[in-house]
Amino acid sequence: MRTLEHAVHDRGASLIGLTLQNEQSRLAGDPIHGRLAAAVIDSASEGILVIDRSQRIIYVNPAFARLIGTSAQYALGQNALGYLAPHAGTRDFFAELWRTLVRADRWQGETRLCRSDGTRFPAALSLSVIRDERGRTAYVAGTLIDISVRKQAEEQIRYQANYDPITGLPNRTLFIKRLTQALKQANRKHCQAALLFLDMDHFKQINSILGHESGDRLLREVAQRLLRCVRENDSVIRVGGDEFAIVLPEVPRPRVAARVARKVIAALAQPFEVAGSEVSTGASIGIALYPVDADNCDSIRQHADMAMYRAKQSGRGNYQFFAGNMTEAAQRATCLEQDLRHAVGRQELILYYQPILELGSGALVGAEALLRWHHPKRGIVLPEPLLKAAEDSGLLREIGEWALYEAFHEACTWPSRTDGRAPYISVNLSNRQLTMRDGVGVLSQVLESSGLAPDRIVLEITERVMMTEISRGVGQLKSLKNFGLRLALDDFGTGYASLTYLRRFPFDLIKIDRPFIADVDAEDARLVEGILSLSHGLGLAVIAEGVETPAQEIFLKRLGCDYVQGFYYGRPMPADTLRGLLA
Repeated sequence: MRTLEHAVHDRGASLIGLTLQNEQSRLAGDPIHGRLAAAVIDSASEGILVIDRSQRIIYVNPAFARLIGTSAQYALGQNALGYLAPHAGTRDFFAELWRTLVRADRWQGETRLCRSDGTRFPAALSLSVIRDERGRTAYVAGTLIDISVRKQAEEQIRYQANYDPITGLPNRTLFIKRLTQALKQANRKHCQAALLFLDMDHFKQINSILGHESGDRLLREVAQRLLRCVRENDSVIRVGGDEFAIVLPEVPRPRVAARVARKVIAALAQPFEVAGSEVSTGASIGIALYPVDADNCDSIRQHADMAMYRAKQSGRGNYQFFAGNMTEAAQRATCLEQDLRHAVGRQELILYYQPILELGSGALVGAEALLRWHHPKRGIVLPEPLLKAAEDSGLLREIGEWALYEAFHEACTWPSRTDGRAPYISVNLSNRQLTMRDGVGVLSQVLESSGLAPDRIVLEITERVMMTEISRGVGQLKSLKNFGLRLALDDFGTGYASLTYLRRFPFDLIKIDRPFIADVDAEDARLVEGILSLSHGLGLAVIAEGVETPAQEIFLKRLGCDYVQGFYYGRPMPADTLRGLLA
């Protein structure tokens, strides 16, 4: 037979044991021992209660009374289930718990207890059966501890592990769970599921120019717009950086996923107000369907990612469904990235130079440096796939610095013309080079090491790069102008920049995009004439790109264009060939 002392199994139960010993000691005529036990129990921080076999409370200590928000006297005689099981569902649970307790003598675990005002709190509860001399249940003694603070800390840790701290969206960890659930649901209901991978356009440039705090505000606003584009049971996830994912658990037809993609593109195409500036971004979206494109989480993620990159290559601001040939294209791109890592060391990268002529005199006044890659198996790799591979592999900065160094040093070898002036070198600055925090400093170091006069350098910047963020763009360009360099706005006329912005930006030259030169019809003539008139009115010289025929040359002469560049005057050529022309 289990005695009262045998019920002691932890600190709380030990205190209960003291209570029971107190009763035994009083009967044995030991009042000092009884008072000591009572004092220890009264001072305990754990709540302690004793319940009789009819589930009525016959004893609580002050700590228990404080936890439930009542007096010890008020609690006596109350049904314990009023605190331990105040709702119908929990009453069933505690009925089963009571049966288990009677069989096993003890129970401990976590539950939610009820205060006298009806509020509930999480508690660690430990219960032990105390039997009489015949082995029957006489009492149940319990200890409880309020674990609200611990539960809050655990919830915070769980939240941080599953949610993005910037946007509040589910993060990559929860993404896998949501995607797995969506595929199982689609499989169970015999329907399709869709995964949309979204990459923000131009976010890295905006983040570099405005700073990370403004970038975070932009991400939060993007997250809110995305949530407004989806259904209640869909999931929007921030995968990382400027990449998001949207999980659509039930997709009756592919056009449902396409409709969501169009809503997202339209929502993100609207300007954002960040740090007092209006900035524009956009989205490139890849879509993969289950089970059409993939039958598991890993595959559908890979295929949505491939489709997203195809969307970026197609001009951004659009969506693409996964197609089987994308896998082969992705493999080729991966191989290209791996080869590029060895290209610099193996001296496979080279600069070609295309002459720039003064249209009136025909004098060769400069040359544009163009990056090429002599791939050992693929031959010449042109700039677009080369720069894409450089950006994806993280080599864009290194290759950009190398190209600037080579171009500046090459220009130092060019002889002066008969008028005493040496030809200038024109180089393109990518958006990454222009917007990275130390971009101006890197350019300054390369310029100083080359010894080339700054007025012999023209930096070409496309409209797309310039318009990433207007006010900051002005500051960056003015910093470059302070070195004495000249600036050219490349691809003018593609529609990104308003003509009125030419007054704000410190450009020296305008380069008309080649499509406006290709067909010398009346409409193009009026457009080119307007660009020339405006540019000359602002004191800017104009270069026409892509001149390939005598008719185009005559057309440009008639309109008063200043400089020309194109196959009609010379294709991009190695440095030695250009030096021969200059000589």
